[in-house]
Amino acid sequence: MFSLSRHHPLLNTKKYLIHVCGIVVSVCLYLLFSAAGSEGFPSLPLFYSVTALVFSCSVIAAISIQSNEIILRSSSLLIVSAVFIWPVIFRLIAVQFYPIFEDDHYRFLWDGYVFFEYATPYGVAPSEFFGNNSVPSSMEDILGGINYPDIPTIYGPVTELIFLLSYWLFPADIFGLQLLSALFDLGVIGVLWRVAPRWGAVLYAWSPLIIKEFSLTAHPDIYAVFFLGVSFLCLKKNYQVACMVFLAIAVCTKVFAILLVPLFAIRCRWFTWPIFVVVVGAIYAPFYYLNNADLYGLFAFAQNWQFNGSIVVLLNQIFDIHTTKIITALLFCCLYAVYWFYFVLGKKADIRGDWVFAVFFLLAPVVNAWYLVWLLFFAAIYPSLWAWFASFMILLSYVNGFNILDGTLELYEQPHWARWLEYGSVIAVWVIEVIVIRTSSELRAQKKASSL
Repeated sequence: MFSLSRHHPLLNTKKYLIHVCGIVVSVCLYLLFSAAGSEGFPSLPLFYSVTALVFSCSVIAAISIQSNEIILRSSSLLIVSAVFIWPVIFRLIAVQFYPIFEDDHYRFLWDGYVFFEYATPYGVAPSEFFGNNSVPSSMEDILGGINYPDIPTIYGPVTELIFLLSYWLFPADIFGLQLLSALFDLGVIGVLWRVAPRWGAVLYAWSPLIIKEFSLTAHPDIYAVFFLGVSFLCLKKNYQVACMVFLAIAVCTKVFAILLVPLFAIRCRWFTWPIFVVVVGAIYAPFYYLNNADLYGLFAFAQNWQFNGSIVVLLNQIFDIHTTKIITALLFCCLYAVYWFYFVLGKKADIRGDWVFAVFFLLAPVVNAWYLVWLLFFAAIYPSLWAWFASFMILLSYVNGFNILDGTLELYEQPHWARWLEYGSVIAVWVIEVIVIRTSSELRAQKKASSL
């Protein structure tokens, strides 16, 4: 194997390009977040212009790593800069500013306060505290900012424990949640360092969606994805007991993780499966003893909420929403079963969480932008064009009545063109990648083999 000196011109070119991209991303993030002000509402043209530039820089940085992997091995500092140092800088910038296009953080802060004061965050809707003189003045504005205050919290016990930790460290301060989310996000990058190609880790670490949704707006999905990632790493290392423990913690953080439980469990010996059940039971038991944990809020959310769906919206033109949800649930179960048999029969097949979550979100009635982190963790391990293109296009979900205030849309209603552009462009890219590019590659391989 040949090696190049650290002064090789090609290596220096890549080094400068990555650092130039890092500087551009840092400046762009600072300008966007500062322009949003204390209200958290930058103009949509500014938001999309900046995120497009940041996304382009993330792709350039990833290609710079991927296209010269052999050369760049001789410069470990450059790899570390791309995967860790610049991403840390991006997140340090984000945690200094107020969340944009979001009000979910009011619920997170409120849950931490209720947990701290009443030993459980479950069972009582925020609206029951309206007019209550026991609410401290520091929490009054937070209480008033909660969306859907008549519904109790929907978040899992581990997530609530992190909200509690944030309140204990930084009472009534969004910075605590942002800091913890950024740390968990960096933890995910650390896992990807062990299980993903370096350029895949760069795509994740530089993603404007990831930076915005977690270090800035502090959505809690990142906690669950971190525990899921650790479980995946343990599975790769054949630490099966630890795999089941962290998988259980992930499920208790957010229920989405349950979709991958069968795929993880089948790779572990049967006597480790009860460990998963015991850990889930041990985490949930105290909360069920005090109240009903998160099930009531989750049930209300599943029954009534729709946002940024795709197939659900189309089917809802024909069927009522209840029938539509039954159809999509059955369709997902059928597709999951097909993949399950493929996965079980192919014992060496990879766990393609990106496929599972892509199908799930395509059929789901609610697809918030931050949900894609579940897919993108695996898309960093198995990089694909359609997945990372989707990570940018899903930002079109912020074109809704909450953010554009044009008077013709309801609060979270989206204009039809935005949803068609969002999903249509991603499907088009998927078709190009899967059908055209991969088919062409196979034909070239066959032609080469036949000429030998």
